[in-house]
Amino acid sequence: MPAHKLVLAQGSDYFKSCFEGSFSEAQSSALTLNDDPDPQALFLLIGTLYGHPAYDMEALRTLDNPITTIVRIVDLHIVANKYLVPALSAQILVDLPTMLQHLRPGEAFHRALESVSRHVYLDRVDAARELRGAIVGHVVKYIPAWTTCDAFRALLADIPELAFELLVALVGPDNLASEAKEETKAAIASRKRARVSGDDSIREVRTPPSVRAGVNPPLSASTLRRSSIDQVTRRPTGSQPARRP
Repeated sequence: MPAHKLVLAQGSDYFKSCFEGSFSEAQSSALTLNDDPDPQALFLLIGTLYGHPAYDMEALRTLDNPITTIVRIVDLHIVANKYLVPALSAQILVDLPTMLQHLRPGEAFHRALESVSRHVYLDRVDAARELRGAIVGHVVKYIPAWTTCDAFRALLADIPELAFELLVALVGPDNLASEAKEETKAAIASRKRARVSGDDSIREVRTPPSVRAGVNPPLSASTLRRSSIDQVTRRPTGSQPARRP
């Protein structure tokens, strides 16, 4: 797409380093850009460098299904970060929660917010990590509507990171840490009780009921043999060994 080097360099530190540095692009009239998630998002980015708005917040209110626009704005945030346009990426970070407010509970709401969640957590993974907080906050706001939807459970099964971040948001990081400590203490105490209970059971097995009741237990054959040997070898105190005739 055609663009002026001066405009690109003034609006982006990335393009400035390309055109004013020692790179080959400084001497060329063409610049090749690779690995952009959405060419349309790059077109929007260059438009903002010329002073055009990247999106219209009021127009989003009138859209029946703004999901396509929101997904594109997610990609715009990614390319703004990549090409070092921090003002634009920061503005999207601020505006995204408001954009998500247009996704109201209902069948379309579930499909729309699910699409945004999958796009941010799965399609763009780390590139859109900054935008996860807006999605989590919006899901928490409408959590009763989500919990009645089978698609919500499927979504959490597919995106464990979303499930964990929702848990932290609902419980609170401090409470979550406190509960984890309490559960750890309870588990340790339970193991101690189990250990003590195990020792008591061993003592009960080794101590026959007849002994605890004061009744002499029946003697086994080996016990009888040991007893007879003791009777032969033991002598009363002070007695002398018997002499042979």
